[in-house]
Amino acid sequence: MIVWLTTPELYSLQNSIGPLPLSKELASKIGVNGIYGSASLGYKNMPELTADKYKINSVSGQREFWSGDTGYIKDGSLVFAGRTDTQVKISGRRIDLAEIDSVIMDLNGITNSIALYYEETKSIVLFVEISKNNLISKEDVSKYLSANLPFYMQPTRIIILSTFPLSPSFKVNKKELYELIKGYEQPYIEPTNSVEADVIKVFCSVLNKEKIGIHDNFFELGGDSISATSASVMLEKIFNVEIPYGYLYQAQTAQLFAQAIQANNFDKPLKWLSLINQGGGVPIYWLLNGATTLKKYLPDDQELYVINTHYDHGTLNKQLTVELICNEFSEEILKVNKGERCIIGGFSMGARFAYETARQLKKAGMTIDLLILLDPSESKSAEEKKIQLGDTYNRIKSLYYTYTNTMPPESFKQEYVYQFYKSLRKKQLLTQYDDKVLLIQRAMNMAFEDRDWPKIADTSNLIFYTLEIDDHLDVVNDSNMQLQWVNKIKEHI
Repeated sequence: MIVWLTTPELYSLQNSIGPLPLSKELASKIGVNGIYGSASLGYKNMPELTADKYKINSVSGQREFWSGDTGYIKDGSLVFAGRTDTQVKISGRRIDLAEIDSVIMDLNGITNSIALYYEETKSIVLFVEISKNNLISKEDVSKYLSANLPFYMQPTRIIILSTFPLSPSFKVNKKELYELIKGYEQPYIEPTNSVEADVIKVFCSVLNKEKIGIHDNFFELGGDSISATSASVMLEKIFNVEIPYGYLYQAQTAQLFAQAIQANNFDKPLKWLSLINQGGGVPIYWLLNGATTLKKYLPDDQELYVINTHYDHGTLNKQLTVELICNEFSEEILKVNKGERCIIGGFSMGARFAYETARQLKKAGMTIDLLILLDPSESKSAEEKKIQLGDTYNRIKSLYYTYTNTMPPESFKQEYVYQFYKSLRKKQLLTQYDDKVLLIQRAMNMAFEDRDWPKIADTSNLIFYTLEIDDHLDVVNDSNMQLQWVNKIKEHI
């Protein structure tokens, strides 16, 4: 039986833990429709609200105040069972969750929103669904709420989903949303030893945060590839260890990172792949720059991997080819991919690797929903020819290290890998690719029909988009360009 509580009983329930003993006096008040017993006659000068909240009990004939709180009787006790509306009480303040939803729905691009009270952490969690043609990050949502809601109504966590789970009656399935919270919500836990404490100090420093728990995710707190590298360098100096580039993508919490430092074991179960966002659906595998931008703007339930390259780790030798390198990428993708479908993309040389990896996965029976090529180099472009003439010294120096099988100094490693990859792409043959391709290129002083990449796909399978910028690196570094190409990717995944 559902019981509607009066204000005095509500106060008793909120100050108790577990079932409230049911007195004879309280039991005698329970009728078919609920509990009556308010001393007030109604709201002054507010007849509509009085009519809504003060009702006549059909059994007792008594006038009752309907508070909106519900409960049930179990083993002679009255158990609080929530409210019929969306009001909750946090730190003594009554908060209407529907008001949070109402405010955030005014933000352009939001298609659905549900604020939930999470009992385990006594906090508000906001779920947001964003339309495909809008690019809104968690930071955008948070800033908007900060400007339009008081501090005590701010959600402690914002979770962006591609679609909300639905019940058989096509209503939002709140039970599933509460289950999702458990995967995202981590209670604050202090460091348990000095190593964890030092790791957290570094995390706080590079992320500009005051308080981080041992289970808090570095990248969910705002970390990116630059801050991850800074953190690793600082930790190397503190603990006198060598941390592989990109290891923080593997161990994303202070606890996991501290365990690796204590054991001096930074081995990765996979050599090339790093999971940077856990989710469902069709996973995305991304090469070179742009992965952190994708993570920022894609929904939280989008599974996303970064494929590391020789810039990050791995030894180069003169026998390597694009095909051999991508064979290693393909083998690892086949190990971790949960289904038979995936999306592959990359920037610059990463686009070339993505193209070859997609070809190999297709031969292995995988379905590639979309191949994303973000500004791959065109051999005939004026910029490419200029680069080839201008770096003769670095090219010769790199060839020396390659053919003598010796490692270059750390200061030259980036240039060495770059020159090696340039030599590989000259040998790579581009053949017909039969499935869907999204080709995004910067503005070039070069006719479309003279370019290499549009020719790999049939016109019915090619989606082409030009970025209004002519600098190659600005494609991934300029914030306006990031929004343009991520928006195009969102439209087609």
